[in-house]
Amino acid sequence: DRSHIDSMEEKLKDESIDKNLKIELYFALGKAYDDLSDFNKSFINYDEGNKSKEKIAKYNIEEDKKLFENIKSLFSEFNFENNEILDSNHKKIIFIVGMPRTGTSLIEQVLSSHKEIYGGGELRDLNLLISKNFFDSDNKMLEKINFKNSEILNELRDNYLNNLDRFETKKKYITDKDPLNFRWLGFIKIAFPNSKIINCVREDMDIGFSIWKNYFGPYMNFAYNFKDISNYYKLYKNLMNFWKKRIPNFIYDLNYENLILDKKKEIKNLLEYCELEWDENCLNSQKNTRAISTQSIVQARKPIYNTSLNAWKKYPEKILPSINMMKK
Repeated sequence: DRSHIDSMEEKLKDESIDKNLKIELYFALGKAYDDLSDFNKSFINYDEGNKSKEKIAKYNIEEDKKLFENIKSLFSEFNFENNEILDSNHKKIIFIVGMPRTGTSLIEQVLSSHKEIYGGGELRDLNLLISKNFFDSDNKMLEKINFKNSEILNELRDNYLNNLDRFETKKKYITDKDPLNFRWLGFIKIAFPNSKIINCVREDMDIGFSIWKNYFGPYMNFAYNFKDISNYYKLYKNLMNFWKKRIPNFIYDLNYENLILDKKKEIKNLLEYCELEWDENCLNSQKNTRAISTQSIVQARKPIYNTSLNAWKKYPEKILPSINMMKK
């Protein structure tokens, strides 16, 4: 019945309700009408939710442009082949990175179904440690870092590993699936040279549309306007190209569409990259009962499916010019 939908729509008329709560109602209604295949009403609610959240977020792409340029400047001359930081990491870490909504939760669910892998979830540890050690008091990344001072990098590594101890797992591998860790691959290569990096990629327009449909926390303030999403996506692609040139053979690209179309082949290739033996459980990741705390919880609990491909095509044509920004 429509009781929940009617209740949400009535609450939106209440002027006394906090604007942040109303934003959540708009996104919830967008999802509800999507499930009912009423894509016009779904669009109206998603659009209102995004516009309202954008006003609060006040995202400025110039800050991220500066950050990404600083990152490239820091690592443009660093000799990764002559890394003096000793890696005492006995537990291998699999970092799952990429743009949001590219299948990172699904990949972690697949991998953590393996008998030797523990799913750590979307951890903030690395981001917090890097911010603490390599950002100034105004939360701006330092433009000059002395990488010859191994003490600070060893401390970063040791603190990160100590934080992982809270999981109390005896499994050989652990995953960290904070997508935005793609920014820190240079630090990861220095501090955890034996780690594995899985970069999740997906069709451009599906990425933009899926981000636009979801309500994120403060870490994703670029997510509420197609122009911002598109510009951030360009920054991501540019930085990933930089990493692949600077640290070749360190990053494994996993294509979401390929995984959907040929699950067994892609999972087999993925496990080979991680230097793991085949485990049949990875084919049935929906049976994995580990906790999931991201927007992808519902999808990750289901068998791998293809209904998310080109989902934007069901929506009113007026959304097309905005989504097309992802390809420009």
